[in-house]
Amino acid sequence: MTVREQLQYMVNVNKTVAGRLLDDLTDEESVVMFEKLSNHIRWLTGHAVYSNGFALTLLGSKDMEWQKYGKLFSGGTEIAGDPSTYPSIAELREILNSFYDRELELLETISDEDLERDVGEEGKPMPAWKRFCFMCMHDFYHAGQMVQIRRALGRERPFD
Repeated sequence: MTVREQLQYMVNVNKTVAGRLLDDLTDEESVVMFEKLSNHIRWLTGHAVYSNGFALTLLGSKDMEWQKYGKLFSGGTEIAGDPSTYPSIAELREILNSFYDRELELLETISDEDLERDVGEEGKPMPAWKRFCFMCMHDFYHAGQMVQIRRALGRERPFD
């Protein structure tokens, strides 16, 4: 399996997992918080939108529209007390799916040289494919948090 194929596999898995975790949730369920479990699912989904927007730039996207979600969903932001502060879970799901689709499109056309280009911080070189791979794992980490919240909501297991 090539690096490109591995990245495509990871994006497809993340898209499938996100669908199973989010497709049946109501807006009300998406903002329920449980002590000691993490942020609510709507925040986690928005965080995935924000993170995948950044991931798109690693694949060469010049669209920076995703940055508008930073005030609400970047790491370390406070959870808003008013759920209407956030886009609906349906809107966030739609955006996240479109970002996954765009990632898959870009992975079809990005050159091997661009996947190998350095996107690391000063003194810490890292190829774009490796940073993108980390971003895929980041989604999966937060998916685990969503599974725990779904269980606390009394939802059936999303995976067999």
